Amino acid sequence: MKTLSRILAVFSVTTTLNAQTTVEPKDKEASEPTTSPAENKKEEQEKEWPPSGMGLFEKGLALGHIRDNPKNSYRRVYQRTLMPTEPRFYYNAVLTFDDQIVPFTDKEASAMDIMKELEPRGARALFFANVPGVATPSLRPFFKIKDREARKKACRKLLDTKREEFIKAIRELIKIKKDGKWLAEVHNHTAFHQNMRNFKVGTARMDLCIVGIRFVEECLEEAYAAERPGFERQRFFRFPFLAVPRDAKARAKINELFTELGFLSVGETQDSKDYSNGSPDQAYKSLVAARNGKRYQVKSGPFSTAQHPVALFHTKTWYKIGPGILKALDEAKALEDSKDITE
Repeated sequence: MKTLSRILAVFSVTTTLNAQTTVEPKDKEASEPTTSPAENKKEEQEKEWPPSGMGLFEKGLALGHIRDNPKNSYRRVYQRTLMPTEPRFYYNAVLTFDDQIVPFTDKEASAMDIMKELEPRGARALFFANVPGVATPSLRPFFKIKDREARKKACRKLLDTKREEFIKAIRELIKIKKDGKWLAEVHNHTAFHQNMRNFKVGTARMDLCIVGIRFVEECLEEAYAAERPGFERQRFFRFPFLAVPRDAKARAKINELFTELGFLSVGETQDSKDYSNGSPDQAYKSLVAARNGKRYQVKSGPFSTAQHPVALFHTKTWYKIGPGILKALDEAKALEDSKDITE
């Protein structure tokens, strides 16, 4: 109980802070109370690596519902917009990139392409990865298999053919380090990038999605154990399309899975719609808004407040949006350096 109390303390916050850092979900469930502990002060975070709050990812620890109200979302499933274990950098945003870390074609960027630009700038990125070379259409042959267990085994057999390539790609990323800080992390984004919105318990689509999530987690565990022995890993999860299951039983099942694996779901505060528009200008504006403590959407521009902004991009769009992101980072670094000179 003491462990649970300490972990739930991370979620406690004043009403004012909660209003500043969260947005009411579309289903009108209460927003997750979040907090900025003392470790979030810049000078203290620079001394501490990795940041505190890692108990949130303890496997098997049930975190329950927001405000302990069963009518509210599960704490692990709720798409939080504040990541208490992420450090602050000069650009004042958590940079996240979704989908494939290994591209389908040569015309698409890889996660390593991104890190080649971010590493010299001392910028950190979180990659929410799918399994290389597969996607939702890859599941179609398995739907013809009527036996439930045989269907799952066939799916797992396909995934195992991607295991070596996937783990190698993860390891290449998570070994990147500068000034004593790890600059790249890889997190779970499901294997096949399925839209989970209409999932029902016991259906083939949900069964295979869970097979894929477990596979991705196994690969992450193996990669981190090889590259960072003894490292205490964050286990963030992002729903493809930010689509949480609508069905109550499906959400409960996903919460059970997240509790077993120690997952926390994360959303975004900065959305430049890069996947659809490929706009470096929108990507740039989203990070300028983050630097100024504002959320960002294409239609509304900067709005509301974001205490520690989470920027959502996609790995495959890097060749298009990269110049805008790098421009924002370089400007932020110049401002940071000028402050140091003045002080």
